[in-house]
Amino acid sequence: MKLLLVLTILSVLASCIKAVDYISIVPYGDYQCGDVPAGRGFYVPLNTCINLFFQDTYFEIVDGELQVSFSPNCGDEDKDTFYYDLEQCTIFKLKNTANNYASIISLTSKPPADAISYNYYFTNNKNQCSGNYFQVYQTNGSKQNFYQYYCENNVVKIYNCYNPTTGSNECQPINVNSGCNQPDKYYDYPNDITC
Repeated sequence: MKLLLVLTILSVLASCIKAVDYISIVPYGDYQCGDVPAGRGFYVPLNTCINLFFQDTYFEIVDGELQVSFSPNCGDEDKDTFYYDLEQCTIFKLKNTANNYASIISLTSKPPADAISYNYYFTNNKNQCSGNYFQVYQTNGSKQNFYQYYCENNVVKIYNCYNPTTGSNECQPINVNSGCNQPDKYYDYPNDITC
């Protein structure tokens, strides 16, 4: 009888403590998917409202497809929804951004080990870099706009390769904080950058 009570309590606790499930959006370049990931990718939670590039965004699996919805506070008003096939090459686009990504959307893959990952901690209200997070990452050696991203001996190296004042394309290193960055006008969440 005691064993049945203990099992019942454990079952109730297990149903209350649910792990966050993730989806990986693996980049492969501009408009086709090759053998090696290249570019900007995403590792984001399913069924959780997050702010991604100043947009409240909700990712969920519906009828075997990834459904991505953009709306204030992830509600039903003013909702824009996009659908993507899983496990095949597709063009992934975030609303209100200029970038399209040839990607494979997967429930099983993770970011490459040497990716430069911007980790955003969305469930921590103590402004610490811990707890549940999502990742926006660049593959090692990739270029995005005027920036180049490298992981060298587990150290993040980012270079700005354009100076708007001089018009120079000479690459200059950017100082990357190796600690926890606090939320500010650009990021709603505490974040860190790792590789």
